[in-house]
Amino acid sequence: TMVLDDSDDEQLNAKATQLLDTLDDTGQLCEPGKRGDVHRQSVWHRAVHIWLLDTASASVLLLQRSRKKQHFGGQWNCSTDHVKVGDPSEAAAIKSLMGDTGLTRFSPAEFDFMLQARGEYDTGGGC
Repeated sequence: TMVLDDSDDEQLNAKATQLLDTLDDTGQLCEPGKRGDVHRQSVWHRAVHIWLLDTASASVLLLQRSRKKQHFGGQWNCSTDHVKVGDPSEAAAIKSLMGDTGLTRFSPAEFDFMLQARGEYDTGGGC
């Protein structure tokens, strides 16, 4: 089953109101914020990046983002998503991978937490 293309424009209103955990400069949880506000104000928030590796063949699954996406449209990337308020990162990672790829035949035990990092990127959109 192919995953349907969605653009940020189509989803913007619903996505803008999603609540995200925000973080202070030391990485500690702060008050939740609406996704749209968090991005406009460049507030630190949690996200997951899922790299699907096949060690037997030394392969990495990359996904090409829809050209309609507001940020990094048409570029190749791993599966990514925001972590919704109160959700654990692992649940967000599983949901993201299923939604981006349509894959459903894996278990949480197959995931390895690799690292936590703080990153700043100029997305051209204020986030």
